Amino acid sequence: MRFFNILRYDLRMGFLRRPLRWIATAALFSLLAGNFCLIAFSAYYQEFDYNPAGLLQLGTLPISIGDEILIELGSVLPPSIQEDQAFSFPTIWLFTHLLVCFFTLGYMNEDLTRGGVQVLIRTRRKSTWWLAKCAWNILVVTLYYGLGEALLWILGRAVGFSGDFTLNPFLFQTLTNRAYVPTGAGEWDFFVAFLVMPCLTGIAINLMQMTLTLFVKPMVAFIAVAIYLSAAVFYPHPLLLANYAMPVRSAAAGIYAFWPSTGILLCAAFSLASVAVGAVYLRKMDILPASS
Repeated sequence: MRFFNILRYDLRMGFLRRPLRWIATAALFSLLAGNFCLIAFSAYYQEFDYNPAGLLQLGTLPISIGDEILIELGSVLPPSIQEDQAFSFPTIWLFTHLLVCFFTLGYMNEDLTRGGVQVLIRTRRKSTWWLAKCAWNILVVTLYYGLGEALLWILGRAVGFSGDFTLNPFLFQTLTNRAYVPTGAGEWDFFVAFLVMPCLTGIAINLMQMTLTLFVKPMVAFIAVAIYLSAAVFYPHPLLLANYAMPVRSAAAGIYAFWPSTGILLCAAFSLASVAVGAVYLRKMDILPASS
C-alpha cells in the first residue's frame, strides 16, 4: 500500500469514526468563549452600573480576540516572579493541551489489534506505515487547534469583540498583575505567538508521546507528557516546549522573551527527532503478532 492510502485509512479510523471527540472539542472551546464573556463582564461590572444586562453590551468594550485567547489559553507567569501574589495553577490551559494528547493516545497500538495489522502486512515497509501514523498525528493535532481557535474567533466576533490582537491593558493587568507595556509587536507577531505556536508545540509533544508508546504503555506515555507540560508551568526554560504555547510568556506580550522563531526551530527539532527515533526503533522491532 502507498503512503496516502495508509494515511486515508488512518484518517477514517482515527478521525472520521470518532465524532464524539470533535463534538467534545467544539463544546470545550465554546465553553471557554462563554467563560471569557463572564470574566470580561465581571471585570467591567462597575461600568455597567452593576446591571446583569451589561452582558448583552460586551461588544461595546475595548476587547479583542487577543484578550480572549490571552485570558483563556494564555496560561500564567511562573511562581518565581509572582511572589507578591498567590499562584494559581492554569488548569484550563493544561486541560486543553492534554485533551488532544488523549485523542492521539494509543491509536497506533489499538490499530495493531484490528485491521491495521493487515494494512501493515500489505505495506511491507514499516517506515511507510510509521510516517503515515506521524502524518495522521500532525493532521489530528492541527485540526484540533484549528477548530478550537476558529470557534473562539467566531464566537468572540459574534459577541462584538474586535477581530485583532490589540490587548486590553486592564484585562492584561488582571491576568498578570503587571502593567501592559506595548512591545511594538505587529498583528502577525501576535498571530504566530497566540495561535500558531500552541499548535506547533502540540504537534511536537504529540509526536513525542506517540514515539514513547513504542517503549512504554500508552497511559505511562500520557502521564509523562502531563508531567512535561506541568513542568513548563513552573520552569520557564526553552527546552520545556510548552512555554512557547503560553501566550502570556511570548515576546509579543512583553514579560518574557520566548520568541516564536526559536520555538519553531525547537518544535521542528523535537518533532523530527521523535519521527527518526520511532523509525529506527521500528526497523529492529517485530510489531506483528506471531499469528501474522
